[in-house]
Amino acid sequence: MRNKIAVCERKKLYKSGKMLVTAGIFSLAIFGATISDISADTTGGTITTAAKADPTKAQPAEVQAASDKPVEAPTPDKATEPQAAPNKTTEVPAPDKATEVQATPDKPVEVPASDKATEPQATSDKPVEVPASDKATEPQATSDKPAEVPAPDKATEPQVTSDKPAEAPVPDKATESQVTSDKPADTTTETPTKDQTSTVYAPANTPKTDKVDNTASLTDKKETSQEAPQLDKIESDSPNIKQIDGKTYFVDENGQVKKNFTAVVDGQVLYFDKTTGELTSNDRQYADGLTNIDNAHNAAYDLTADSFTNVDGYLTANSWYRPKDILKSGTTWTPSTATDLRPLLMSWWPDKDTQVAYLKYMQSVGLLEDDVAVSNSTQTADLTNSAMSVQKNIEQKISLSGNNTDWLKTDMSQWVNSQSNWNISSESKSNDHLQGGALLYVNSDKTPDANSDDRLLNRTPINQNGQITDSSQQGGYEMLLANDVDNSNPVVQAEQLNWLYYMMNIGSITQNDPTGNFDGYRVDAVDNVDSDLLQVASDYFKAAYKIDQSDSQANAHLSILEDWEAKDAAYIKAHGNNQLTMDFPIHLGLKYALNVPADQRSGLESTITNSLVDRTADSTENTAQPNYSFIRAHDSEVQTVIAQIVKDKINPNSDGLTVTPDEIEKAFAIYNADELKADKEYTAYNIPSSYALLLTNKDTIPRVYYGDLYTDDGQYMAKQSPYYDAITSLLKSRVKYVSGGQSMGTSYLHDNQGVLTSVRYGTGSMTATDAGNDETRTSGIGVVISNKTDLNLNNDEQVVLNMGAAHKNQDYRALMLSTQAGLQIYNDDAGSPVVRTNDLGQLIFKSDMVYGINDPQVSGYLAAWVPVGASANQDVRTASSTTTSTDGSTYHSNAALDSQVIYEGFSNFQAMPTQADEYTNVRGVQEHIY
Repeated sequence: MRNKIAVCERKKLYKSGKMLVTAGIFSLAIFGATISDISADTTGGTITTAAKADPTKAQPAEVQAASDKPVEAPTPDKATEPQAAPNKTTEVPAPDKATEVQATPDKPVEVPASDKATEPQATSDKPVEVPASDKATEPQATSDKPAEVPAPDKATEPQVTSDKPAEAPVPDKATESQVTSDKPADTTTETPTKDQTSTVYAPANTPKTDKVDNTASLTDKKETSQEAPQLDKIESDSPNIKQIDGKTYFVDENGQVKKNFTAVVDGQVLYFDKTTGELTSNDRQYADGLTNIDNAHNAAYDLTADSFTNVDGYLTANSWYRPKDILKSGTTWTPSTATDLRPLLMSWWPDKDTQVAYLKYMQSVGLLEDDVAVSNSTQTADLTNSAMSVQKNIEQKISLSGNNTDWLKTDMSQWVNSQSNWNISSESKSNDHLQGGALLYVNSDKTPDANSDDRLLNRTPINQNGQITDSSQQGGYEMLLANDVDNSNPVVQAEQLNWLYYMMNIGSITQNDPTGNFDGYRVDAVDNVDSDLLQVASDYFKAAYKIDQSDSQANAHLSILEDWEAKDAAYIKAHGNNQLTMDFPIHLGLKYALNVPADQRSGLESTITNSLVDRTADSTENTAQPNYSFIRAHDSEVQTVIAQIVKDKINPNSDGLTVTPDEIEKAFAIYNADELKADKEYTAYNIPSSYALLLTNKDTIPRVYYGDLYTDDGQYMAKQSPYYDAITSLLKSRVKYVSGGQSMGTSYLHDNQGVLTSVRYGTGSMTATDAGNDETRTSGIGVVISNKTDLNLNNDEQVVLNMGAAHKNQDYRALMLSTQAGLQIYNDDAGSPVVRTNDLGQLIFKSDMVYGINDPQVSGYLAAWVPVGASANQDVRTASSTTTSTDGSTYHSNAALDSQVIYEGFSNFQAMPTQADEYTNVRGVQEHIY
């Protein structure tokens, strides 16, 4: 269903399974309806009809669509009786050629007939003309009085004379219904006029057992301007139809003029202009170039839900419908029953390409002869005739199979699935995590009710004011993951505020329990939403929690951003650091220095300077930009690895991102086993070394990922990961030792073997030369890391860990130490290896202590050293200040902020709970996390 204006948007509706259905196939009338609203989306939306039943209106007996041939009624003498062709003009000889017989919607021209009960009545917006092959033998029409036809200008109205007036009993409104055809039935050799509409009034009783006519006519839609309906009557019948300044409008219940809108009011099809809302035509078609078999029998039986299969009220490419008649055995039209449903795409196609594809498929399954020419160059009339032949063959096969249509459902489904209109091949597919792409919704004259003057796309942090016109430079794209929420709309933003309030107060609201409320929030996909939302959220937190008044208030309500764009940090800082920006560079620095295979690793310097903070010598407070940092996350370095395993080991035809539960289960069996290997194929190396730096770094809040403590799959917190002991030891040591200034550096030994050292000097000491205080001696921590598995020191080489002057001549013990026997962890002084600083406060290590390792925990070298003698309950964290903030910044990077830790306590791949104690909130309480 392509549209020359908005193909892109159209495809997305196909993706969601929705499909435009025009009135052409159905020839529908609204039975007993006062008003039926029909949306006017012409690009690929869905026509929705919502009839409001009026019990006072009589039900019409039948709906008659425009036929392939002129509508004929039995007459005493066909040679002397004119024939009326719906919406088609034929000439009538008369004394004045300019005069023509006109049929009007109010009073159709009647042809004398012997049987009034079976006589079809034709009405048209255009003059009804009767063909005459022999003018000499055709009776001349004379009249004692002219046929009455309403016209805006009587002076210019043609009149026809006849021996007697053309009379017809006026159809009773109660038994009359209108149907709309794609174009007039073509009864001459004249080229069919594109985009024509016809209106036919159905008689009360029409024979329904006529033989099939294989010469089905092709019809194309077109808007036409009919003569205006009886607007006064329509206005009096419908409270929605209003005349304003001499023009007619449809006014909804809210007093709003509806535009680009079609309504059926008392059988009249009214279209209201897409720009002004003014009534411009009595008939509205929905798209250009559509094709259908213009056959009255294929019209829909009625508009009730029982006559259609649908998905949530929408017709789809797989929808079936109840036609008015069934071509019994492929020979005889018989009235359908409630169980006689047929595929929508057996009688109607959104474009010629689809019709050709349908016919070719039907040839492949033997329902159309192989020698029938089917291609895009085939005349559309011939294609339509071929489609009628297919319908005959389908009906024959249905009859032979005892009215079984299961085979047809299979064939149609296979064909629909093969078409790009309705499958992934027409989409701009991407590898956007698990969801496979994004949709973009824009203002369109096809969706007037959904449009907004406030829809401003891609107003992300780096482009909030729309100053970047080059879309490739705007950062992330809006509407990530098929999200159709218009985040730039003030109404949507207000609802976001409502939702944020609800979530922050969910305990109080739902259980009258303030202890169940949240303290802060995380904004996902910052680069894919309107950055106004960040200001909405921060304004709310300032008003509700006074986060801009002091560190105490701010640190009690931490809020973080998933802002991957490198330039986002500058935006956050410029707006007052109201949320914590993500230190994305250090994530990459740690990954490529430590987590990738040995032959892909960078130098260790990236872990020092590739960050929002240069930690070569970090000795200040309230200088660095407040931030948080992490190693891995639920959607970073986990699902991408699972995707690769699926593609490599389980399903080579998969993209790895749209996977089945069975594939995930098999992938995690490989993933979990891989973590236990020294030479890993998929999972990350050096997780303990990465956390040793993350949890000891200054001027950041570390975020610990659930999947590094526990297996990503399985029940919540049910199985510890191989790194659980190392990470929990580092977390406890962070509380006990990590404080003071920081210094990091890299030294190189022979063969370019790099070794990283990182020192925190302890409470009260910011540099290596500070003397410190009483608390300094038992605090601080030193870390030594290498990413070389073949690390070895010559006899004249050493590694120096400068703990600072405050720690001269002091014993230090190993917190963790990589050895030939694996990574050793020591949680207290007893039994730990001990070394002593020299007069300068330096720890000196030789080849017997520092060497390369390659085991499941460490690929290179790792050691962490802390002072001996700290009390078991020592806590070096810093309380947040209650002093009023005056610098305009909400968060401040200082020891108080550093004292926080964020726990990302979930995985995308957790198993569904099977009993109460497996739920996340229950387990969290049991493990004292919440």
